[in-house]
Amino acid sequence: MTSENLDNTPDNLFVSQTHKFKDEYKDACFYAWYNAGKPTVKDLLEIIPFPDTNYGAKPTQTTLHTWIYDHFVPRATELDAGVHETMNRALIVSKVEMLERQAKIGRQMQDMALEYLETHKDDLTANASVRLLVEGLRVEFERSGIPDALLKMADMSDQELQEELAKLIEDSPLEMEDDNE
Repeated sequence: MTSENLDNTPDNLFVSQTHKFKDEYKDACFYAWYNAGKPTVKDLLEIIPFPDTNYGAKPTQTTLHTWIYDHFVPRATELDAGVHETMNRALIVSKVEMLERQAKIGRQMQDMALEYLETHKDDLTANASVRLLVEGLRVEFERSGIPDALLKMADMSDQELQEELAKLIEDSPLEMEDDNE
C-alpha cells in the first residue's frame, strides 16, 4: 500500500481509493445513504461507518459516487416503488373500511327508522319517517358493493385493468358515435 493511495484525514484514519469492500459494507453504506434521505457523496462520507476490513479505510468520494449512481440509485428506485405501492394499498384498505362502516351505519339508520315506525306509528309524522328511511337506503346503496370492487381493483395489474375496461366498453349497450359521419 503506497501513500499515494491514501489520504490522511483529521482523525488520522485513512480513506482508500483502491481497496475492495465487502458486499456487507456496501449494503451498510447503502442503508446509511437511503435512510439519511439520499445525501450527497460528501455528506455520505461523513455518516457511513468505518469498515472492519481494509485497515478501517472508508471509500473515496469517487468510489462512493460510483456506488451511488451505479448501484444505490437503481436499488432505491425499486424500494421507493415498493413503498408507494404499499402506501397505496394501505390507503385503499382504509377507504374500504370507511365505506363498509358507512354502509353499516346506513343499514342501522334503516333499522332504526323501521323500528321507530313500528312502535310510534301514531306519533311520527309521515314526512319524518320517510326521510329517515330514504336517507338510510341512500347511504346503504351508495356504499354497498364499492369496498369489494376497490379491493378487487387493487389486486389487478395494469393489463388486467385495461382488459376489464375493454370488456365493459364492449358489453355496453351504448354505441359510440363516429365523428367522421
